[in-house]
Amino acid sequence: MKRLLQLLLLPLLAASHLASAGELEEYARAANRLVALSQTAQREGKEPPRMASGEGKELITLLSDRQRFLDSRSFTPGDMSELSLLCGEMTKTMMNYMMFNLQRIDRSNKDAAALSAAVAAASRENIHSYQDEIAQLMPMTTLCMGKQLPVLEQFLTTLKPDEFNEARQRGLAMTQNGLFTSMLGALSGIGDPTVSEANQLKMVGALAEVAPVYAAALPLENRSRIVALARMRLLNSAPAFKDALLRILQAMENAECTGLCRRAP
Repeated sequence: MKRLLQLLLLPLLAASHLASAGELEEYARAANRLVALSQTAQREGKEPPRMASGEGKELITLLSDRQRFLDSRSFTPGDMSELSLLCGEMTKTMMNYMMFNLQRIDRSNKDAAALSAAVAAASRENIHSYQDEIAQLMPMTTLCMGKQLPVLEQFLTTLKPDEFNEARQRGLAMTQNGLFTSMLGALSGIGDPTVSEANQLKMVGALAEVAPVYAAALPLENRSRIVALARMRLLNSAPAFKDALLRILQAMENAECTGLCRRAP
């Protein structure tokens, strides 16, 4: 999704600056260190860094510090390049666990569909095995996207009609599809017996927090489908999920279509 937003905002990228580029560099260093440790562990047949102790704990504590990296500042279209890079680093740390050691998949005599299914199954195993780490890191990606979308909307309001060209339209459509898919995936995962309720609540809670921003960016048809699934989950999920589901429903039931919603192809 980082590439899609960069495509939409290409004219601004060269002039973008975060309030503290040093913090972006520190985040990137920590993310790269986490990935490097994981790669070494994979070669040695060991687990990736865990958040329970050691360097893994230190790295994940830093990488999941939302107050420092997301909440302590405001962002403008001029910050979009660095914000996009920051969100990309956050996604990288999460995927580090979800995609860990996929080399274990038997790739012999598999067609494309079978291989895709095998990758998905291995990713689900990783989500179960490394759920504590993923539950700390995934909300950062969700919240970062919540920061990016209003900045993107601000930028698009500055464009002349002919500047919202086909490439930007495709980028927006793909971004909206990514938001829609992430919402459906999170709601569908509620009640998964392989993931603890506490970890599910961290991930769903982050989506509930950004639901108004996501809703404003989504076409009404997408919102309707999310509403239908959220209502079903409200009926058959544990009471602990009620508040987050109601917040998602309230946001997605809003029928106003302005900003990014209005620009949907």
